[in-house]
Amino acid sequence: MPATLNATHSDMESAVSKARGIALWWDEVGFAHRRRHLSRWCAAISNNAKDLARICHRETGKPVPTGVLEIALAVNSLRWAAANARPLLGQRRLRSSGAFPDYTSSLCYRPHGTVAVIGSTDLPLYADIIQVGYALAAGNSVVLKPSEYAPATGQALVQLFQHAATEAPVVRVVHGDGSVGEDLCRSSVDAVSFVGSRRVGRSVMGVCAERLKPLVLQCGGKDSQIVDADADPEEAAASAVYAAFAGSGQASVGIQRAFVHADVYDVYLRRLTQRAARLTVSDDPWADLGPLTKHERCRQLGSAIEEAVENGATAVLGGPEDFSPPYAPPTILVDAPMDVRVMREEVPGPVLCVTRVDSIAEAKALADSTAGGIAASVFAHRNAPLLARTSRTGMTAMNSGLSWATQPALPFGGVAGLGRVGGPDGLRAMARPKAVAAPRPGFKVRTPLFGKPGETGSREVADALVKRLRRRFGRV
Repeated sequence: MPATLNATHSDMESAVSKARGIALWWDEVGFAHRRRHLSRWCAAISNNAKDLARICHRETGKPVPTGVLEIALAVNSLRWAAANARPLLGQRRLRSSGAFPDYTSSLCYRPHGTVAVIGSTDLPLYADIIQVGYALAAGNSVVLKPSEYAPATGQALVQLFQHAATEAPVVRVVHGDGSVGEDLCRSSVDAVSFVGSRRVGRSVMGVCAERLKPLVLQCGGKDSQIVDADADPEEAAASAVYAAFAGSGQASVGIQRAFVHADVYDVYLRRLTQRAARLTVSDDPWADLGPLTKHERCRQLGSAIEEAVENGATAVLGGPEDFSPPYAPPTILVDAPMDVRVMREEVPGPVLCVTRVDSIAEAKALADSTAGGIAASVFAHRNAPLLARTSRTGMTAMNSGLSWATQPALPFGGVAGLGRVGGPDGLRAMARPKAVAAPRPGFKVRTPLFGKPGETGSREVADALVKRLRRRFGRV
């Protein structure tokens, strides 16, 4: 259980006030200056990666190798953001076209000001580094409220930034449970970013909606793997073991269901079960699976598995009888009906439901009918590009597992939620577009609504516009 003391309202207001007080300076120092500070932070995180992963392990039980991988993916993305913020967000002239060529236009993206980041429980390294880093790269100051289950992890990340950029105290931290997060969202911060559960996401959205406050929101929903008849079943099984069970199956970007073509089903299931049975589960920092971060998740997971079994599913590996809370070994279910919870909703924990299908069209229809929509994987040869492009998810790994996370130019997010985290869309989500237009030198502005005595009247202007419209757009 979390043991974090809640910050008082005064503590939170002080952190927000300090962050807002330096936001303008951070904006004005420019992209190059911010890039140098973010590069130093990336270096500090990289040089302390194992220590950070150990801190996260002590708090959440996440094995050290999983934590180090989260850090590597996040730093890779943040270095990209620091290098690409100027070309993506900086001012640029746009080509004048259409019916009004006598005007020039430009576009840039201005920082929101101060961004509140509500930290992730299940991805406290990956999600928090990217959310804080992208907000900083776009020119915002940040107030981070780490998850109450990973306060020391969040504190360590902020301290590394403060040590790497001593003259730029643009990141503040407040600790506490959901009530502190809600208080932070209601404060004078200019925007909010959250990656986490749907339940908390609805609460964050409701608070921001009251004030029409800009919000980046990506919520969980473990998705599916599709395996076609011409796929390599052994590679697909190996990928599924990691995507379903890494982090003890608690990451929202993992998979919870696999729809496998009948031609390769038997080989796939055999290899999947063999690999999963070899996974180690303990509090050892180097185990394959650690404990579930929230102890009640064992009960919730066991209940969902029991419901599936009572309705016809078979556990070919594991099951609630093997649980030793807060530890839950991998469970593999087959023949689970589509109307049970574990097939339709995200259930945090190491469980994978495998379903035999007769066609890839059936697999896709079943996968698209479930809740989620954030990240999926497809294993196929001929149909892989089509399946990847048309799957009802925001991210798809093709003939691999979670590979989208290795490419920093790709945005993180699903079909539900608001905005994106990472990639060009993630940078732009941390800023607001600023459009500027002006008449070209020597051009005299006249409009139908603002004709002046002695100038061309409104009727003449309107007639001229009609002629221009017919000349420009009157022919197909």
